[in-house]
Amino acid sequence: MLGQSARHLDFNVTRCCCAEFYQGLSLAELANLFHCERDFNMMDCFSEDIVLKRSQAIIAGGTLLRFSF
Repeated sequence: MLGQSARHLDFNVTRCCCAEFYQGLSLAELANLFHCERDFNMMDCFSEDIVLKRSQAIIAGGTLLRFSF
């Protein structure tokens, strides 16, 4: 956990099972379409007031996933 308040949450994820699965199938480019982009759509379904920001992704070669809500 990087930071938390009543209106803000920041955390890092250092391992992504979805990325590992798709990389194992040599289909890494599909992981972004089927899983990573879904995170943003899911937040819209919960509430239009929730904004998800992600600066990097493991599947895109990043060392971690940093989520900020």
